[in-house]
Amino acid sequence: MNKIATIFTLAVFLISIMPISIAQDLTDEQKRLSDLREDRLKAIEDQQKEADDLEKDRLKVLENRIKDSDRILRDVSRPTLIRARLSKDDLLKERKFTDLRKEKFERVRKLDERKIEKLSGLRQDQISKLTEVKESRFRKMVGLSEEQLKKIADLDARQIEKLSNLDWARLEEISKLGKAEMKERLDKIKIKVVDKRLKFKKRIVLEDKKIEIREKFEQAEEELNEANEKVKERRRLLLEAKDTGDDDAVIEHAKQGLLRAADAIMAHLEKVKNKVLESEDLTEEEVNVIAADLDEKISEINDAKANVEAAATKEEIKAAAKKINASWKRIKVKADQHSREVVNGKIRSILRNSEQLERKLDRILAEMEEKGIEVDDIDEKVAEFSNKVADAREKLKQSQEKFKEGKATGVDEDRKILLKEAKSFTREAHDSLKEAHGILKEITREIKAVYKEVDFEAEDEDELVEIEDEEEEEIEGKQTVKVEIEGLLTEDQQSTVDSLVSSLEETKTNAEIEIEAKVEDDEIEIKKEIEGTLTDEQQALVDELAESLVETTEDKVKIEIETEFE
Repeated sequence: MNKIATIFTLAVFLISIMPISIAQDLTDEQKRLSDLREDRLKAIEDQQKEADDLEKDRLKVLENRIKDSDRILRDVSRPTLIRARLSKDDLLKERKFTDLRKEKFERVRKLDERKIEKLSGLRQDQISKLTEVKESRFRKMVGLSEEQLKKIADLDARQIEKLSNLDWARLEEISKLGKAEMKERLDKIKIKVVDKRLKFKKRIVLEDKKIEIREKFEQAEEELNEANEKVKERRRLLLEAKDTGDDDAVIEHAKQGLLRAADAIMAHLEKVKNKVLESEDLTEEEVNVIAADLDEKISEINDAKANVEAAATKEEIKAAAKKINASWKRIKVKADQHSREVVNGKIRSILRNSEQLERKLDRILAEMEEKGIEVDDIDEKVAEFSNKVADAREKLKQSQEKFKEGKATGVDEDRKILLKEAKSFTREAHDSLKEAHGILKEITREIKAVYKEVDFEAEDEDELVEIEDEEEEEIEGKQTVKVEIEGLLTEDQQSTVDSLVSSLEETKTNAEIEIEAKVEDDEIEIKKEIEGTLTDEQQALVDELAESLVETTEDKVKIEIETEFE
């Protein structure tokens, strides 16, 4: 019985602890499952985080690509995008093009897509007006922006034709103006057809004549060098004679030194004269006037040389030396002015030829575009060439202004400064032209590399035109005031000249005034010549100026004032 009770008790105990074991097992299983779930959730979270990071990276890359695309879109012109979207044929199917007359449609069809797309933004009547101009010039004009084209297309046919003849630099400058300013500016421009025989020369000097002139120039140069050497030698001998107290030798060496100095001056003037005679960049009239003036100066020095030869005493030699020195100071300025006219004439000629070369390039590039031949950035290089030529044109204009100011002053120091500045501007103009022609060589080389049959020697009649721009020359109508002074004035005398000129401008008096003072036999001779009716004030200024020259003139002073008003 006890045994049964014990077994029953053990059974009850075992049964009682089974739920605890099962519960414990369940708890362990739940924990394992919970841990597994947590591990899975963590793995999912990690995967999600990794996916999120990858998405962020992808979005960042995409964002950067969008930014790059925006930048590219800003940099790329609208026509380029259109070109990617529409073909040239698609663009030409627009009604505004198909309704054009056949020859005008052909003119448009020869353009590339970018230019055709620009035109597509215009009205048909505007396109029709633009296509009136010659193909090479039409292509150049369509190189402008759509906004500029719209302004140009609102001009009348005459103004559009005039504008199309301009070089790229002027075309770009004027097309940026307002409509009223543009019309006003174009009114000041004249397109002049150039004589085929002369091209951009002012006259023709035959080759035989050129050879003769060059020989005379070389001879004058030899005489100048020889005379300068003799002057140096006589100066050395003169100093030796002074040291030894040999008066006769002093007189002889001083005399011979002066004679050789006179020879040097005349040889220098002969050199300048032959440069003038050889120039094809000055008109026949300009050459004749300058040559006559130089001949007069040579004759003047020859007369002074005769006075030296006749001198027998120290006093007479000193007087002769003083006269030659005074004459040389005045004549040298005049000779320098004439030399400057030759140089500036040459620069002007190079400018005209450079403008003609740009027109030749326009024609060649139009041919290439029609044939589908492309050169990267060629239009930009032509624009760069044109801008360099424009810079040279501006520098030459500034040189001419300083040159005119120099001729219009009789104050020695002022004249030296002005002529030096004129020379500096001319040098800068020449440098700009050298840079322009460096660019031109590069353009020519690139064109020849892709367009083997190009003919740079051919010449279109359209290329032989010359642009006369009153705005650049600062001419108002036909109003001109010309002042030229030979010799030296005091500051008060120059002030009187300036007052007289201002008065003539104010009253718009057409007049020619010449006042000349020169020493003759130790006496000053005054000559006044006046054409035109002066006011009492103007006449008083002329008289005051003439009287003041009596007291200051040592050799010769000549003042010329010429005014012309419409």
